[in-house]
Amino acid sequence: MKTGVDNPEEYEFKRFNPEPINITGETRCYALFKFTGYIKDSWTTIGENVANGTATSVYQIGGRKEIPITLSDGTTTTADVELVAFNHDDLADGSGKATLTFFCKDLPNILKSMNSSSAAEGGWESSKMRTFINGELLNAFPDELKAIIKPVYKISDGGATNKALVTTTDSCWLASYDEVGFVPGSNNLYGQGQLYSSIFSSDKESRKKYIVDDTETGGWWLRSTYYTTSNSTMFWRVQKSGASYGDIKTGLFYVAFGFCI
Repeated sequence: MKTGVDNPEEYEFKRFNPEPINITGETRCYALFKFTGYIKDSWTTIGENVANGTATSVYQIGGRKEIPITLSDGTTTTADVELVAFNHDDLADGSGKATLTFFCKDLPNILKSMNSSSAAEGGWESSKMRTFINGELLNAFPDELKAIIKPVYKISDGGATNKALVTTTDSCWLASYDEVGFVPGSNNLYGQGQLYSSIFSSDKESRKKYIVDDTETGGWWLRSTYYTTSNSTMFWRVQKSGASYGDIKTGLFYVAFGFCI
């Protein structure tokens, strides 16, 4: 039985990692559990409940869904996403707030760079990453999910070439420095969205994310760039520990994404 959680009955034992086979010396084998407290409704039903105004009473913050993903290079993974906010993000059609916001609970096995070149460029708006997750990644979602995702406005900075706030329209997006609870500093431009306070805080433990079906945490990208005294070619990311780090944009780190319904 899993300990240290509110509802241990919602966790099903999967296996040990590593498997306790042919062990010849002292070895730590970690028990892997699968969370079973998932939203049972289909994406189509979730969309219908958003449309009829009942979604915020039917679903709870923290409710999870799994998304099977197969990318064009053959990469197959599962994105485990959780409901992180009600009426938080601004719909791009100007009609108000998106009813539901989902964000990755665990890190899907997708490693990408923010950009392919280290030259000074714009920020999130012109990044290779933005093209990937609003294109190839989004297109890999199930059709019933794609049909109900709603584009929202996202605020980021313009990168080394434009140190100002920039608003983009995104169906799929990375979180910003502000949205995950980092404290403003001299190396970032404050004002890139509101904190998702139901899951993130100033406590770095709130930002630690485990690689799907693993016992290890991973580093994951944010859409905010890291400013230095010279033209920055770096983006912020979350370290394995949950702390922040400015990294070169050609580095490979995990893609933790969000979307709205």
